[in-house]
Amino acid sequence: MEDYSLVGQPWGDLEDQQLIKEYTIDKLTLMQLCKIHKRKPGGISSRLSVLKLIDRRDTVRGYAEYKESDLYKEICKTNLENRTSRKEIKKQSNTTIDPMVELRKDVNELKKDVKEILRLMNALYEFEASQG
Repeated sequence: MEDYSLVGQPWGDLEDQQLIKEYTIDKLTLMQLCKIHKRKPGGISSRLSVLKLIDRRDTVRGYAEYKESDLYKEICKTNLENRTSRKEIKKQSNTTIDPMVELRKDVNELKKDVKEILRLMNALYEFEASQG
């Protein structure tokens, strides 16, 4: 993959102005803007949308070229892997929650049993006191 060292970094005013010039005056494509700004296509198209230069992210100049590129395939693969790993993590966290739920149920049952034992012991003491 190319150098996308500014991914996730905030956009500055100077970089915004440069992006506006490159897109509106120089007519650069999405892939060209990615190389210059060291950001991925999603970040570039999102910023162009925020700046009101495009209506939708898929209407950016050069989007069709990007969809046919190896970069697009790689990003899709990475996103799929990330979604899969997030699902696995969520599944693991759900399985760790289930034993906790079971433990709580067990504790509540034990509390009920202890209350019943105390009630029976008190009844026994009252019975013995009334006999003696």
